[in-house]
Amino acid sequence: MRASPESTKESGPISHGVMARMQAASPTGLGVRIIVAGLLLIIGLLATNELVSSQEITLRNQLHEQIVLHAATMRSRLESALNSTVYLAQGLVAYIKSVDNIKPARVEEALRAVFEVNDRIRNIGLAPDNVLTYVYPTKGNQAALHLNYRALPAQWPSVQRAMELRQSVLAGPVNLVQGGRGIINRTPVYLSDGRYWGMISVVINLDKLLSDIELIEYVDGVRYYLKGDNAGATPNDAIIGSSEILNTDPIRMQIAVPGGNWTLMAVPKEGWDVPQTPLLLLRCIGTLLSVFLAGFVWALLHGRAIARQNNAQLASLNQKLHEMNSTLEEITRQDTLTGIANRRSFDEAFTRAWAHAKRNKQSISVLMIDIDHFKSINDLHGHATGDAYLVEVARRLSNCVRRGEEILARYGGEEFVVLSPGIDHAQALDLGERLRTAINTDPFKVGPGSEQNVSMTISVGVATTVPDNAISPMKLCADADSALYQAKKNGRNRVCSAVQ
Repeated sequence: MRASPESTKESGPISHGVMARMQAASPTGLGVRIIVAGLLLIIGLLATNELVSSQEITLRNQLHEQIVLHAATMRSRLESALNSTVYLAQGLVAYIKSVDNIKPARVEEALRAVFEVNDRIRNIGLAPDNVLTYVYPTKGNQAALHLNYRALPAQWPSVQRAMELRQSVLAGPVNLVQGGRGIINRTPVYLSDGRYWGMISVVINLDKLLSDIELIEYVDGVRYYLKGDNAGATPNDAIIGSSEILNTDPIRMQIAVPGGNWTLMAVPKEGWDVPQTPLLLLRCIGTLLSVFLAGFVWALLHGRAIARQNNAQLASLNQKLHEMNSTLEEITRQDTLTGIANRRSFDEAFTRAWAHAKRNKQSISVLMIDIDHFKSINDLHGHATGDAYLVEVARRLSNCVRRGEEILARYGGEEFVVLSPGIDHAQALDLGERLRTAINTDPFKVGPGSEQNVSMTISVGVATTVPDNAISPMKLCADADSALYQAKKNGRNRVCSAVQ
């Protein structure tokens, strides 16, 4: 029996909705979605792990910089305290050289004057021909009078070393009879005719000196260890702290003392391990986002397999991805530290400007800029201060650049470059001088709330040309760089030029 047309129509091709649901339920479609979602989850977890590792490195670097800054500050205070105490002996040297016949009363006055200047001094002695003849204060030190250093095995090596070096030598630390520890500065005296007169010994209260600068084993979350490598010091002697710090990869800083060196070491009080709580939180967030993203893609693909209308949603996501890529492309043309154009952006702008100037027979100028003495900023104040210094230089330079016509870019390290089309060489030199003046106007403050200022200067090299087939863009940059080299060679903080 033949079916009717109506029954044939009803039992014909399966509807699109039914077909989509069948495809969504098929083993092949399910496997693809599982693979895609799984890959996204793995990628997300790997990216999270990389981000956590990067953040941990950043935290470690920040901790390292903080310890370096603390240690450098402490070293500066220690050097200042030592110098202010030790170099008092130089005044006695000048006094002895200026007096033909030393009288005891006048000697006592001179020793008392030096003694009263600094409360870290325990006593001062003069030893003509290495025999201790004068001591101040005399009270409590009578037993030391008339001692011959040559007959004192514990003291003679440092005296002999000072004579050989013909300069001050710091000995100790030693235990003082009055209690506590001391260091002894021995300064040889040679008369104007080269004859050896004798020795000046200044005994310094080491514990008082360290207390004055607040240098103890634990200060402001930093653990310190100070040991001496000078006359009278042994490798195991610790001025401050415990030698256990040697096993914790400490920051080391050398401190020059008369006739030797001290080594200051520093580590965080709680060790180099960074706090794990923020890293754990970051890992948890990254993992949750990865799971969410994988689940989202799974749901998206599942919905697309069921209904074609999800194509519009996928198109929207593709558009967002395109926008993110465009944003990323823009970021790659920007210097991440200073926010100005980077080397890549400069090269592209230079190529366009060169072609335009060549077609229109217009001049084009390049100004190479280098920060003077930037390495010393990093060495003295740390890389964090150096970065802030670069940002401030970029800000001041930006204020001198014409928007839309000139481009300021970070060329690399502490070097910047300005591309200025359409100006002649005299105008380029004037621009270079404005840039130099903008930097040199005000000093740079080291850190928020700090009263310490650092002078700011730059050197500028200027080159101008009208492009033709005889000169290349690289040659113009090389000329500007050569002019920059001349500016630095001539003393820095100036503008020099190269004329085509």
